[in-house]
Amino acid sequence: MSKGHQHLAVPYSRLAGRARDGVAAVNLELAGEPVLVVWRSGATSALDRRQIAASRNVGAAAAFSRRVAGRTLAFRAAGGRLTDQQTGSTWDQFGRATGGPLTGARLTPATAMDSFWFDWAAFHPDTTIWAG
Repeated sequence: MSKGHQHLAVPYSRLAGRARDGVAAVNLELAGEPVLVVWRSGATSALDRRQIAASRNVGAAAAFSRRVAGRTLAFRAAGGRLTDQQTGSTWDQFGRATGGPLTGARLTPATAMDSFWFDWAAFHPDTTIWAG
């Protein structure tokens, strides 16, 4: 994840370790901007077995700005759902409010990408690794 000249790596293993019922929500700040990283189980690795169906579940992640309609939200994962603490609205992994007072609102995607560490670190050696 990048903002300005600051880079942050958020390892899937640490996200998975924070998951509740297959969902993790991490509220961060990067270069002074509030960011949400969402991780959800269910994505299978295409790299660790000959047959993808036999591979391990590595999950998938996305990052978003936590600013919505002029305010900064804080998120939590519980019961397999993602909710914001301010309104109790529920959100999907694509940053869409699917229930509650903010239904129909969308989070703005943050500049983020999935990458192999060796690739990312070669081009962004100043990256901070999120400790979890």
